[in-house]
Amino acid sequence: MKNIGIVFGVFVIFLLLHLPSNSYSGEIEVQRDKEKTVYSIGSSQGNKDGTTEAEKDKEKAWDMLRNSNIIIDKRKNKDN
Repeated sequence: MKNIGIVFGVFVIFLLLHLPSNSYSGEIEVQRDKEKTVYSIGSSQGNKDGTTEAEKDKEKAWDMLRNSNIIIDKRKNKDN
């Protein structure tokens, strides 16, 4: 019986820790359409440094290309 109380207590603590908090102080954007309503938290246009996700992805791709060891084989006969 004591073990059930411990399990129940752990379960209650787990639930309390994982409840959604109301501490978010950002802006919630609401976009309504005929068929749907979309709620967005934060800004999808730009981040704190002014770059968008597409710009960040593009920069990451260029960094990957710069840091990779690409060897272009210009030989005409690849059997040698």
